[in-house]
Amino acid sequence: MKRLITLLLVLTAVSGFRCSDGSEDSNPAVAEEGIQVRINGGDWISLPGTAQRLSRNQYTIHSTISPDNSSFIAISWRGIEPTGYYRWNFISSGPDDGNLFQSKLHGNFDYHSFYVNEKKAEDSPGSIVVTTFDVVGGRVKGTFTIDRASWLNNALPASNTGTVRIEGRFNVKRTV
Repeated sequence: MKRLITLLLVLTAVSGFRCSDGSEDSNPAVAEEGIQVRINGGDWISLPGTAQRLSRNQYTIHSTISPDNSSFIAISWRGIEPTGYYRWNFISSGPDDGNLFQSKLHGNFDYHSFYVNEKKAEDSPGSIVVTTFDVVGGRVKGTFTIDRASWLNNALPASNTGTVRIEGRFNVKRTV
């Protein structure tokens, strides 16, 4: 508990995150243009983004890098259909595995859809739900949750890590 409180204080001081009182838009099904993400129920962070179909069964959504080069979001998933429910499974091994969330937010904080559990990497609970995947020029929409996303502060020693809850939504243009 003490470590969690310390983590929240560090995130608040370094990153400008704050706890939400629930009065802000908490409906993850409604996304403005781009990719929005929030950590531990804090403020929504928004970045512009696009979506691509990389191959017959591989898809990606990614933001453009922020003007100050401090933030990006990338999500990839595999499946026979581009729409549907996909659990995070980057660590697992199988033909449809490789579903991954990774981001850098507010400069030094990296987040991933896996975590270390007693020195072993584990896939995070949660998923990406893609509700719309239009033709090129159309929209790609959906939501995602990561219940135990790992974080690493690159400005501090490697032992300075932990987990957070990440939720997000996207409404981006498909370019490929």
